Amino acid sequence: MNFINTLFKHIVYNYILIAICATAMSFQTDIVINTLHIKLAYYGFIFFATLFSYHLYYLKNKDNYWHIIYSILASTCALFFLFKLNIQSYSILLFIVILSISYLFISLFNLKNKWISIYKLITLSVVWFITTSILPLASLNSINQHPFFFIHQFMFIFLICFHFYIRDEVGKDFISTFKLIAIFINMALVVLSLFVPAWLLANIVFLLINIHIYKKKCSNLFYFLLVDGMLLLQTIFVVLLQF
Repeated sequence: MNFINTLFKHIVYNYILIAICATAMSFQTDIVINTLHIKLAYYGFIFFATLFSYHLYYLKNKDNYWHIIYSILASTCALFFLFKLNIQSYSILLFIVILSISYLFISLFNLKNKWISIYKLITLSVVWFITTSILPLASLNSINQHPFFFIHQFMFIFLICFHFYIRDEVGKDFISTFKLIAIFINMALVVLSLFVPAWLLANIVFLLINIHIYKKKCSNLFYFLLVDGMLLLQTIFVVLLQF
């Protein structure tokens, strides 16, 4: 039992779970757009690139040697899969890298004010959205043909990032107001997904989580499992209702 508990915490706190969530969201893109031919290299790259980026971000915490181990391992694997991607992906990847470097620069030099915090929120949302919803379709000509899908996915990802923004950046006097804003965004997602059962289920579950967060202060584990975990849960609903 202790081994299972240790393994579980390792997967959660060493960002393996978040890398799985990113990969799952990419798979969801494949299903919803109905291509079902995306190369496995994309999934491998997205998993290891996500794992690398999170551990690289926390390398400044020198007390955790896992950040060094996973940074080396994940970057090596990400490079392996990078060279198997279609050449059309590289311009999108360059844009992702530029945004990611700007985010990392701000964090490394501990730059802080309300506008920088908002920039970090938008940057994180955009990077996640492009990585999981645009990058897998880089070799296709169907990106402009699914605006509803992209609008929903961006709002969903933004809401998840918004929760971490509230937790980490918003002062105590304004937390309740921002949490209420998150609930309203979630309600808009429910309305937007009324005719897509999988998304509707996910958004209703997310709304219940939002209401819980509004009423109580939640632990980091709660955020990792139930806020980030919504990325995985939405994909599970899509898979179950698609097949």
